[in-house]
Amino acid sequence: MKISENEPILKAPSIILFLIGLMVAIHIAFTQILPPATGVSLFLNLAFIPADFAQAQKLWTLLSYAFLHGSWEHLLMNMVWLLAFGSAVARRMESAKIYLVFFLLCCVIAIMVQYSFDPDSPIPVIGASGGVAAMLGGAARFAFSGDIFANSNRRSRLLPLKKVFSNGTALIFVGLWVALNLIFGLISVSPSGASISVAWQAHLGGFFAGLFLIGWFESPPLSPSGGPGNVAYGDWIGARDNNDNQIK
Repeated sequence: MKISENEPILKAPSIILFLIGLMVAIHIAFTQILPPATGVSLFLNLAFIPADFAQAQKLWTLLSYAFLHGSWEHLLMNMVWLLAFGSAVARRMESAKIYLVFFLLCCVIAIMVQYSFDPDSPIPVIGASGGVAAMLGGAARFAFSGDIFANSNRRSRLLPLKKVFSNGTALIFVGLWVALNLIFGLISVSPSGASISVAWQAHLGGFFAGLFLIGWFESPPLSPSGGPGNVAYGDWIGARDNNDNQIK
C-alpha cells in the first residue's frame, strides 16, 4: 500500500485510520461486549506486566499492551496525537507496511525502557502513548529542518541528528517535551489535577526511538538541485564543485 506524499493534510493516511479503528474496536470490545470476568482475564493477558516479562512470560505483551487503554479519555488523547503526528510521519514513509513496522518497533523500545526502570513491578502497563511519542520524536527531525523547499511539492529533508541538538527550535521542542514528561510523570498528576499513573519512561523511550530511527525507515527526498535528499543544497553544490575540480 503506497502512501501519497501529496495527500491532503486533513486526510489521514489509511494506516493511521486503520490503527485508530483497531484500537477503538478493541476498547469497545472490552468495555461493551466481553463479559466482565472474561474482559479482565484477557486484559491481564495482553497488558505488559514487568514482573511477568522478567520470568520470560507473555512475550507477546511487548506489542499487545499498546492496543489497550484504561478509559475513553486515555484512548481519545492518544488517538488525537496519533492522528496529528502519526499522519505527518506516515506520509514520509515508503509504504503503510514500513510505517507499521516503525510504529510497532518504537512501541517495543518504549516498553523496554519502561521495563528497565522497574523490572519487578506487578503493575500492568497499557496504552499507545510510547508509540505516539515516537511520532513526535520523528516529526522533530523534519518539522524544524528549515528546509527552504518544505512548502513546495517536494518533501522536506530530515534534520541531521547532530544538528537536532544545535538547532535552537528543535532543541527547545525536545527539551520542553522531556521536561513536561518528567514533571507530570514524577508528580503523577494530569494537567487537570487528577491523580494518575504516567509511564513517563515509556514516553521518553518512544520519543527518542522515533527521533533516532526515522531516518532508517524513509527514502530520502530528492532535492531540487538533483543532489541527495538529506544533504543541504549548498553542501551538495560544494561537494559537486570539489569533484569537478578533482576531475579537471
